[in-house]
Amino acid sequence: MRRYTFDQHRAAGHWRGGNGTSALTELEARGLLAKQDVPFVPYEVVHTEEECARAVAALGGPAALKVLSATIPHKTEAGAVVLDVGPGNEAAGAFRRIVHAGRAFADERGFDPRIEGVLVSPMLPHPAVERIVGARCDPSYGPFVLAGSGGTSVELLRDVAIRALPNGGPTAAGMLDDLQVASLLDGFRGAAPIDRGPIVDIIQGVGRCALENPEVAEVEVNLLLVYPTHSIAVDARAFIRDTGPVTERPITRPRGTPCRADGDSASNGRHLPHLRGNS
Repeated sequence: MRRYTFDQHRAAGHWRGGNGTSALTELEARGLLAKQDVPFVPYEVVHTEEECARAVAALGGPAALKVLSATIPHKTEAGAVVLDVGPGNEAAGAFRRIVHAGRAFADERGFDPRIEGVLVSPMLPHPAVERIVGARCDPSYGPFVLAGSGGTSVELLRDVAIRALPNGGPTAAGMLDDLQVASLLDGFRGAAPIDRGPIVDIIQGVGRCALENPEVAEVEVNLLLVYPTHSIAVDARAFIRDTGPVTERPITRPRGTPCRADGDSASNGRHLPHLRGNS
């Protein structure tokens, strides 16, 4: 871990979001949330096709691969996510496709892709339900936390519950009851009922992350995979303010080793407040 100021982050030319914000990498976002005990699927960062093939083989099962870049926070939109990847040539090919997709996505939009690696994680069993949890400090509404139906359909379904921050466990638990799909947590059609405690803990952890880090304009866990006995995050994003006070804070970052594919080097509406949705 090295000392990394938010001013240095701005100078690095990372992706600039709306309303005067810039994106952190997924690992930086994970680091902030991990301090609040938000559980994440394990990962390894790889920088070459060979490293990727070895990492996938070491998992002993199918892997999920995605680009690591602060300038490409919408990884699915960029085509920079590949699921159910096997070892050997399949892993090497997936790595190559992700790097090329990230570059093409950035080139079409005129910005530096700044690809810092590819994240390799094990594929997890199909969850009982999928959720999104996020927090934001809105200029009009103040700090709030959001929980809702997750995945790439979050902006389509708009099934969300919002509460002001700070709040306690009973308030976070009540958010789950407000969702249109709340019955899925109770063992719908013979399915096993869901332990809501881990989801409540994650809602509270995301809220604390926003309150304890004033530089962070928005932080989000999407996707949150929910199982009968536990819940685990598989993706996270965070956006920092481009203006205002800057606080030096330790953030875990990869070394930024350039990714190589094919022997080449890659340089590194609605009126309610809402988060950015899919990954």
